[in-house]
Amino acid sequence: MVRKNFYLTAAEGMGTNLAFGMTNPFMQVYALALGASSFMVNMVSALPALVNVFSFALGPRWIEGEERKLPAVMKWAIGHRIFYALMALVPFLPAWRAEALVLLFSMSSFPNAMSGIAWTAMMGHVFPPGKRSEVFARRNGYVGFAGIAGTLVAGYLLDWIEFPLNYVVVFLVAFLGSVVGLHYLRMTIELGGTARRGPARGFVEMARAVMRDKEFGRQFKYFSLSCTALWFGFGFTAASWAIYHVTVLHLPNKIIGMFGVVNGLAMVLFYPYWGALATVKGERWVLLICMAGLTIFPTLYTLWPSAMYLGVLQLVSGACTGGLNFAIFNLLLGYARPEERANAAGIFNAMVNAAAFVAPFLGNIWYENYGVISTFHACTMIRFASLVLLWKIMETELPGTRVLKKLVAAGPRTVRGRFRT
Repeated sequence: MVRKNFYLTAAEGMGTNLAFGMTNPFMQVYALALGASSFMVNMVSALPALVNVFSFALGPRWIEGEERKLPAVMKWAIGHRIFYALMALVPFLPAWRAEALVLLFSMSSFPNAMSGIAWTAMMGHVFPPGKRSEVFARRNGYVGFAGIAGTLVAGYLLDWIEFPLNYVVVFLVAFLGSVVGLHYLRMTIELGGTARRGPARGFVEMARAVMRDKEFGRQFKYFSLSCTALWFGFGFTAASWAIYHVTVLHLPNKIIGMFGVVNGLAMVLFYPYWGALATVKGERWVLLICMAGLTIFPTLYTLWPSAMYLGVLQLVSGACTGGLNFAIFNLLLGYARPEERANAAGIFNAMVNAAAFVAPFLGNIWYENYGVISTFHACTMIRFASLVLLWKIMETELPGTRVLKKLVAAGPRTVRGRFRT
């Protein structure tokens, strides 16, 4: 049964990620082709994040009371897939085409978030804890390759077919691929079910219940805060990468495109390694290692303008991003009671999406005042906060803590003497 569920969830993920790979990387380009202003292009990333904040804050109230999560996953996933077909028809509107695209893409975030909450909770019932690291490491590899294939196919179709028919074809193919994935999803077998009994709770009450849980509360709290700090760092440089590549380094489009391919391939190829490491050391160490790599990435990126050097860094970034996604998913299932998993997924995603919404605006202010290189260095310092917060749930002390304690215990004079020495 576990093997069958693996094949079904892998097939579903491949269909879904094929659709994501075909559409998400080109959404801003699609908006520009429809005549979007720079403000509307920014809204392509900012507005869905804002919708996600409210979706993940309200969604668990509708999911946590359902014992079987698969019907909820199917209902909301179908609603999300319909938006692909609607976005394919936007070029035929007589006016307000760019605005309609941004609105539809933002609205699609709501059913996507709802299905994601239910799917995360359902995965806790589909695979036993001892199998999750191995299963999702392999599944993420297949899913990642499907996303890369989707991006490559979409890029070919967009260049081969004339506008606006090219986007119509791409979004309709994405719609069909995602529907095929849902066909396999509906055959998935839940090995058990849990539901929280009692009246519906508000977001604050749900967050308090998860974070004050005697067994998992402390781990979930610092895990969520750490990821929120990291996501704030991601959003802080949301526009800086394109600015650095184009206006500072003057890289051609084919080199920039290769960076994305290298990053995606590294993400996929390293999934088995992270699964093996998680089996031996646990997901917390995978998360810590990947966070450390992504923390120093922005500063390292500014040290040498060589395309080869930057390509190697993209390889490292992709590997760390894959491990990050893998570890976060497994820890999110492990840091909440079965009946609270939908709740925990909603709280976690509301926090990181709030950071993803606010950070680009603050990063843009920093860039306008201090420049792109300074923005990368500031991002590194922000990401470093995620490491400090994550260490609160590690089983070992922060490096240097024991030495610092000895110096403090020795007294001020001894400390001053040692510094002189």
